[in-house]
Parts: sequence; C-alpha cells; structure tokens
Amino acid sequence: MENNRIALYTRVLQQQYDAVALADSADRLAETVAGQRREIDRLRADLDAAAARHAREVEALQQETGQLRELLNRRFWPQLAAMLNDFGRTTSELRKRTTHP
Repeated sequence: MENNRIALYTRVLQQQYDAVALADSADRLAETVAGQRREIDRLRADLDAAAARHAREVEALQQETGQLRELLNRRFWPQLAAMLNDFGRTTSELRKRTTHP
C-alpha cells in the first residue's frame, strides 16, 4: 500500500510539473500572439498611411494633368491649328507652282 501511495504521489507531482510547464508554454504562446497582433496593427496602420499618401499623390497628379490639358487646349492647339493652316497654304502654293509653269 505504501508503494501505491508513493506511486500515486509521484504521479500527482509529475502532473503538477507538467501543468506548470503547459501553463508557461501557453503564456509564451499568448505573448507571441499578442506581439504578432501588435505587428499586424502596426503594418495595417503603415498600409493605411501609405494608401492615404498614394491617394493624395494621385489627386495631385490628376489636378496637374487637368491643368496641363487646359494649358495645351488654350495655347498649343490654336498654335498647332494655325501652323497646319499655314502648312496647307504653303503646300497648295507649291503644288500650283509645280503643276502650272
């Protein structure tokens, strides 16, 4: 009977040791998970900030494109049309000279 009592007591001690080891392991795992969640939150915040910067850059580029398009329409296209008209008149005159000596 004494041997059974010692065996049972030894088994209880081993189970207590195993329980403490599992609790320590669970604590380390919980700390790891918490650290990973913090890292995910930080990365999401960085991503949100980058997306906001990107959106501002896109908006600025769209505004600049609109301004350039307006400038081209106001200045370049009328000049180009005048140049094309001059070119057309010049080529017409050259054709007249070469076909009617």
